[in-house]
Amino acid sequence: MKIENDFCEKNKTEWKIVNINESEEEGYEYKTIKKTKLVSRPYTYKALKMLINAGIKTNIHFVYSALTHKRAIDILKGKDVWNSQVDLKKLNAIVFLLFKPQGNGKLLTKWVPSYPMIKEFAENIIKPSCKIKVGMDSCLVNHVLQYVEMSDMQKMSVDSCESSRMSVYISPSMHLIPCSFADHEKCGVSLKKRSIFKVWNNAPEFKRFRKILKKNPYTCPAGF
Repeated sequence: MKIENDFCEKNKTEWKIVNINESEEEGYEYKTIKKTKLVSRPYTYKALKMLINAGIKTNIHFVYSALTHKRAIDILKGKDVWNSQVDLKKLNAIVFLLFKPQGNGKLLTKWVPSYPMIKEFAENIIKPSCKIKVGMDSCLVNHVLQYVEMSDMQKMSVDSCESSRMSVYISPSMHLIPCSFADHEKCGVSLKKRSIFKVWNNAPEFKRFRKILKKNPYTCPAGF
């Protein structure tokens, strides 16, 4: 279950993305938000309550980006960022998903977390102060492990990138792509004249992805 957690500004009956101001410090790019208002739709809270009350294990998928970095840190430090609108005692877990500028968000490159942001996130998620269980998608795991060392138990509970090895994506245009977030034009291979089997085993892009991951399983062949 995803809670809308991006920062938006109300403009009459529509919602629009606010501008991001940039500044540089120690060679890294930081992002700050001005005149923002957090939007969380009431029906999302209602859905969460219904699922939890029905005894269904319910997770919140939290999209981690430059815009939501501070809230993510607050969550990991044990703060209730949803002001009691979510029963955190009954919620199963919060899973952080790394924002990738693809699809409808292809132009939102400024939403990508900076290196210092990911370092701070890594240091907090490795030893979270919150009482609820937390997790990450494999894309975020790859970045976190660049900054912290996990315990043996933690290593057993996380997955690194599975693209081209355990997972694959087929686009509406019938292209086989090692990862759904990879560039569809550069990494996609048409299935109109070749079988999935042949593309999976012989396509240069799939071999390239596997070569990269074999050398370093905690990296992103797609470049995120």
